[in-house]
Amino acid sequence: MRFAVAAALTGTFSLVEAVDSFVGVSAGGLAIGFVVTAAVVQAKSWMSRRYGEDVGVQILVSLLIPFGAYLLADRAGCSGILAAVAAGVTMGHVEQREGVLAETRARRTAVWDTIHFGASGIVFILLGEQLPRIAGGAADVVREAGHGEVDWLLFYVAAIALGVLAVRFVWVWILVRLARRRMAQRGTPLRMPDWRLVAALTLAGVRGTVTLAGVLSLPLMLSDGSAFPARDLAVFLAAGVIIMSLLVATVLLPNLLGRLHFSPEPGEEADEGSARRAVGDSALATIARTRGTVADVPGEADLGTEARQA
Repeated sequence: MRFAVAAALTGTFSLVEAVDSFVGVSAGGLAIGFVVTAAVVQAKSWMSRRYGEDVGVQILVSLLIPFGAYLLADRAGCSGILAAVAAGVTMGHVEQREGVLAETRARRTAVWDTIHFGASGIVFILLGEQLPRIAGGAADVVREAGHGEVDWLLFYVAAIALGVLAVRFVWVWILVRLARRRMAQRGTPLRMPDWRLVAALTLAGVRGTVTLAGVLSLPLMLSDGSAFPARDLAVFLAAGVIIMSLLVATVLLPNLLGRLHFSPEPGEEADEGSARRAVGDSALATIARTRGTVADVPGEADLGTEARQA
């Protein structure tokens, strides 16, 4: 999108320069995100091993790492978004190897879920406030293009949504094939799943926050002070594709999931699942037994409430 905006602002475009710049910007962003995250996580792990792990500090560092990677990449002229993505992926891999406390993981997940929910809500609220004006501007752009009927907007939205779903279906199918081949190399043959599973994974992955945030970041005016061309149309199409994707997923997913038939799990995975269920049942039974007795211990009345809420 950066190159499209630059072309609209300057009025010139070179494919060779765009490709070279894209490779440099992308590679630089990924590298900065990886290096920054690996260095910070290693330092954090050393501090935890030496002085103990503080949950609040761990959560704060996990929040600051993506922002730091984004700012450094942006200052360096690279992709801040890819740096943040690389930071998230690197954090997951490094912490799986180093290990963190279960309490840290649980609290951090709750914090991140809250932030994600709040950020998504803010983006869609901003869209809702602007949508009536954006719809009118998009209709004007369509009329200027020679289409007298505003119904063309719905045709554009449907065509783009179908294209996005088709690309996502192909991508998920490729990933499933690669996972099947990897399992076969490990000696655990896996039957190729039904197309319904691929379709369900395609529809279940519907997102829209990043798309909306990107399209809403388009500049309002060009360098000469005139309005950015077709900005309202771009925002309307992005919002329409997201809404249509959500509606399609809401209608089709229950039917697809109801018709799925899963093959039995391999021996090791089945044993692991049984062990997890047994541990969970034992924990729930222990909480039920101690629910009434903990409150009778002097000074420990709050533990009963915490046990019931866990």
